[in-house]
Amino acid sequence: MLGVLSPPRLLIRRAQLYFKKHYAVFLGFILWEAIYGLSLPYLDDLLGPVARFLGVLGVLGLALFGGWRSVLLGYPLFLIYHLLLHRLYDLTWMQGAFGPILGAAFCFLMGIAADSFRRARVSEQQLQNSLEALAYALDQQTRFLATAAHEIRTPLNSIKGHAQLLMHNGGLTGYTAEGVNHIERASRHLESLVTNILDLTRAETDSLVLNERPESLHDLLAQIIKMHEADAKNRGLHMDLQIQQSVPEILILDPMRLSQVLSNLLGNAIKYTTAGYVRLSVDLIRKDSETRIASVRFEVQDSGPGILESEQAKIFDPFFRIESPKHSGEGSMGLGLSIAAQICKRMGSQITLQSRPGEGSTFSFPLELRIPEARTLSRADSSIKRAQSVKTIWIADDNRANILVLEQMLDSLDYQYRSFNDGSALLSAIQEEEASGPDAFILDAHMTLLGGMETAIALGRHDSPVSQIPRILLTADSTTTLAQETGEKDLFAAVVFKPMDLHQLSQILASTLEEESTVGLTQRQPSGPAIP
Repeated sequence: MLGVLSPPRLLIRRAQLYFKKHYAVFLGFILWEAIYGLSLPYLDDLLGPVARFLGVLGVLGLALFGGWRSVLLGYPLFLIYHLLLHRLYDLTWMQGAFGPILGAAFCFLMGIAADSFRRARVSEQQLQNSLEALAYALDQQTRFLATAAHEIRTPLNSIKGHAQLLMHNGGLTGYTAEGVNHIERASRHLESLVTNILDLTRAETDSLVLNERPESLHDLLAQIIKMHEADAKNRGLHMDLQIQQSVPEILILDPMRLSQVLSNLLGNAIKYTTAGYVRLSVDLIRKDSETRIASVRFEVQDSGPGILESEQAKIFDPFFRIESPKHSGEGSMGLGLSIAAQICKRMGSQITLQSRPGEGSTFSFPLELRIPEARTLSRADSSIKRAQSVKTIWIADDNRANILVLEQMLDSLDYQYRSFNDGSALLSAIQEEEASGPDAFILDAHMTLLGGMETAIALGRHDSPVSQIPRILLTADSTTTLAQETGEKDLFAAVVFKPMDLHQLSQILASTLEEESTVGLTQRQPSGPAIP
């Protein structure tokens, strides 16, 4: 009980504890001084006055290995011992009376330096351990979120897919039509939440990746506007798209990430605008023919209530929401603008905001986009594409619900199909019917026996024309590793992320199979209230 001891006894007790902790250092000190005392006459004859410096090495060892507290405990013993030695051998103190004082000061400073060095080493090790623990925790968090997202997206794929098929096939009236529309919008909203949470985690760990390819910017923008037209119409807003004529049509970009940024900005504008318009404008800033770089500015403008200057500084913070009585009942996590800003940063840009209360808001950002050497992408509008001729798609997926949705989507797009419950079953069928192979493969990434990656590798090693048949990866896992692995190995012509979208699937199939004809069959627009 240190708290009840008197100050002198407390100091004695602490000295005992310190000596017990560093007894090896003190034993070494005593042993060194004993040897030094016995050898001092011989050392003094051999080295002269310099020999007396060797006695300080004992205290110096205390300072280096035990710290300044050891010097405080050991130096009085050292001084008494050396007084006896000097009297016994009739030696004089070097530096006179200041010798012991100077020696003590030097050893004390060395002890302080040694203690500081040890504390720095301990702090450095603790910091390293903390960083490793943090990295492990972030890795576990990312893995958990990726697994949770996969588990959510798989059933969501069935919900969204069947809803889109029912809407596309038509024949729904009254409450049934409104209910299916509501289900489809709710599934899109849930998909957006899952994507935003995953992307926020990737942004924090600097693992956001871009999958750039030649893409029709005009068609991508038309499709983005089409996705938001129904929500804008339900709120009585006019949706407008303005593209400057000089903006190149085909550019190398990441369509999914650009669509995500613009969709978040447009969705936010629609949510907070009660009357007027929401406009997406795209202008060409400059175009360099030598470097084949086009600087394009994207701008989302609305006639909403505007944003207070005090809130503008926090508008891109995660989970920040503008409090408004008119929107208090609308679901939102406050991640949309934060994710948009992080993606823009990854694309080498920054979103700027111009807004005044009562005058609306304008979000804009420039992008440096490369112009492809040749026209590598066929013009494809945002309408659903039917197969130009009867073509066959082979599907490999071990989830019956996913297969059913995919079969119905392919059937609605006039493709023939054949389904397998595993990659190994598909490879066996290729061996048996090699002459009548399909026009494309759709392979699920994760299957019980043989996954999509392994199946694609086996197909790519075929000596026959089968190795040249395009492969499309179907996955709910959009993590960095998968995206990088797919790009590096060049195993797939395209990647489709769950939950599947009928329009996206039709565009990817048409682009992969190099079909250009379109049929003006578009998805019927939802007529019910929007899901924010």
